[in-house]
Amino acid sequence: IPGPPEIVACPDFITASPVYAAEVEGETYECGLVKVPENYATSGGRTLELLYIRLFSTAESPAANPLLYLSGGPGGSAVREAGNPALYANMQLVRQSRDVVFYDQRGTGLSAPLNCGGAQGAIGSLVELPDIGQDILALASGPKALLLHIGLCAGGYSDVGVDLAQYNSIASTKDMASLMTALGYDQYNLYGTSYGTKLAQVALRETPDRIRSAVMDGTSPVSQPQMANSFIEGNEQYVRIFEQCAADPACNAAYPNLPDRFTILLNQLQENPIVLDDPIVMKGVPALIAHALGVSDPTLKAIDPTLFSFLLQVSSNVSNYAGQVPRIILALEEGDIETVRGILSPPDGESVPVEDIQIIPDESSILPDNDYIAPTIETLLAEAQQVPAVANASTPEEQWVALVINHLVTRLQGGEAQADVVFDTADLTVLPAKGRDPQVLIDYANKYLPEELAAQANALVEAMTPADVRATMWHIDEVAEAMRFNPELTPGYHEEVTWAVNCAEDVSFRTADVVDEAIAAAVYPQLATGGRKEYELFELICSLFPKTVVPLSFIEPVVSDIPVILIQGDLDTNTPPSQARDVESHLTNARYVPFNSKGHVVAAKTATCPGTIAAQFFNDPAGALDASCADPFVIEFELP
Repeated sequence: IPGPPEIVACPDFITASPVYAAEVEGETYECGLVKVPENYATSGGRTLELLYIRLFSTAESPAANPLLYLSGGPGGSAVREAGNPALYANMQLVRQSRDVVFYDQRGTGLSAPLNCGGAQGAIGSLVELPDIGQDILALASGPKALLLHIGLCAGGYSDVGVDLAQYNSIASTKDMASLMTALGYDQYNLYGTSYGTKLAQVALRETPDRIRSAVMDGTSPVSQPQMANSFIEGNEQYVRIFEQCAADPACNAAYPNLPDRFTILLNQLQENPIVLDDPIVMKGVPALIAHALGVSDPTLKAIDPTLFSFLLQVSSNVSNYAGQVPRIILALEEGDIETVRGILSPPDGESVPVEDIQIIPDESSILPDNDYIAPTIETLLAEAQQVPAVANASTPEEQWVALVINHLVTRLQGGEAQADVVFDTADLTVLPAKGRDPQVLIDYANKYLPEELAAQANALVEAMTPADVRATMWHIDEVAEAMRFNPELTPGYHEEVTWAVNCAEDVSFRTADVVDEAIAAAVYPQLATGGRKEYELFELICSLFPKTVVPLSFIEPVVSDIPVILIQGDLDTNTPPSQARDVESHLTNARYVPFNSKGHVVAAKTATCPGTIAAQFFNDPAGALDASCADPFVIEFELP
């Protein structure tokens, strides 16, 4: 039985958010921590602090059953997402009748975060790889090298006492129940997005007595091989686009028979890619977002089927190209590259190339020795520009971080080997995993700072309150997050949790044969972005994690009669509509609501309508549902 929550000051990214300008901390919302065991099967072991934010209902007499929001990923931060304007607007509608709770799942956000940024920087090219095949070795040494570093980072966390086998969906459902008990709730409703829908399914199975109803937005089935399916993202969305075009008289007249034409075009581009003498910089795709989506460069130097793989990923997550797809197909059939350029490039022709996006201060003359350690060097330099001078810092936390960061930068400026500084920075970034003990900070200072600076740092620690120590650890995690080689779409996202969960619940149960099966079943196999070798790299990464404690029965479909609404973007590449339909088929009390022009996680991009549907559903899960607000969301096609 969990103890009462510890109310704490909300993180700055909440209190400083414009979304919360009209809110009053302590009156209309609160933040707090609830302690849970890392391993529910043992007693007296490591404990985790789960951070939550509770938005109190605006009703005079709120319903006794609140809404618990479940973030995606796995690895996403729900507390960070609580500041998303569209999501906040949707939750405001739910809040009219009940409390709304966001919490960071174990290992994510600020809930005992697992962050491999420091490890990625420190490992660099110094890794001695296991004995693996040459094809996998080539992958592990190329653009996907940092995926391997995630696995190697797992060993580092084991060394500081973290049991990564406990970072799975079953443990998270127990966390959810413990959290809600601590907050005084018996039953509760769920709103899950992306991976959060998978977590909601597990909760329906593991803790059915606690779940009153659930909304799933961008549904990920527990029973499907998501890692293998990731290689064919976009296939289903082209089918949907062509169906919508065929149903639109004007679009169908302008672009008849798109499915067959698309197949012919893909085959032609696969055999003879169009090389561009004048590359196209894609509109609405900042370089960092492109990188996070798995594309190293948003600049097109040639046109082949990968263009269409990328278009729908971007349309689902960032900007909408769906209505332009038929026009692009026609232009490529006619060899009209300038029309394609006009669609994909900004109107003014300006964009920011990859190499120009840097966080190194302009006045700095320190350049990274190599790409692996670049994020660490750049982060240290940028952090040094942001932290105040030690004498000007207003809190012990600010002073301690400023002292340590400035010393690391001084070492760089003094010409010390960058690798040595990066390794020491990596050790700094794992401090949050060691708990909230001030002795952790003292031990670091004694090991890495000169005697005089260590004494100064330790004096600061001795003056810290427990809240100051926690704030220091949170700040250190922000530094680690910035050191990641692969920037993420959402702050607070922790890749170590992504892989801990996916390895335990997906890759561990399936061989590379599932990739062959997925590609063979694809309508447009030309769009596949990977194959067996890429999946075998996933298997290699997962071999570096602890053996899964999740039973094989986990991947059986969840069967339940608890009321569920499935909100689904028709253009969702991450979790396409067929997956939501698959989950729906095993739920005897489920309803499906499509948004035909929307992509992944509708509530995070579309204010009010998802919240309107969810609010009326939570008020009466068995009642009639008016989802007509979703009807206007259709693709607007560009005609020739």
